[in-house]
Amino acid sequence: DACTFVAFGAAQIGIAGEDVIKEFDYSEIYAPLDLNIGHCRLSVAALKTLLRKEDPETWSNIDSLSAIDRFAVSNSDVISFHAYGNLEETRKKIEDLEQFNRPLLCTEYLARGEQNTFQIMLPLFKEKEIAAVNWGFVARKTNTAFPWSSWQVEFDSLPKIWHHDIYLPDKTPFDQAEIDFLKKILLK
Repeated sequence: DACTFVAFGAAQIGIAGEDVIKEFDYSEIYAPLDLNIGHCRLSVAALKTLLRKEDPETWSNIDSLSAIDRFAVSNSDVISFHAYGNLEETRKKIEDLEQFNRPLLCTEYLARGEQNTFQIMLPLFKEKEIAAVNWGFVARKTNTAFPWSSWQVEFDSLPKIWHHDIYLPDKTPFDQAEIDFLKKILLK
């Protein structure tokens, strides 16, 4: 996201891994400094047949966290989380995370086809004073307009309901009412 924000003028500087900078390959950005941090080498792979269906009842249950996850959360200065569930699932996740008495940052949300929209989620984030970043901004830059089903189903055009993105490259919004709502809630 940092690369996209910088490339489209939403941020003047961003911190991202070299792999991310190379992946996006925006002509508008460059890496003036290597911070020499991160060095992530962890990968996880599994057969699809071994994947279990996510159970919203257990995602947000702190008691269901592994020992290492519980250690990480309880020793973090800021807790970041993803919220692709509906309003009640997200509210439960937030309530569970609030018990750690740390600032909360939602680093991924907005899945319109899953009833996770700006109009539904932002009032909750605002009420709870949670910073939030949605994936995607301009359709066709990172393919985040397409729903998760696009991994199995081929699309020959943009879907009727965009998953994440907000604008077309010509600055036409996915939904003008959504833009009006964003202006209203963000300027209050």
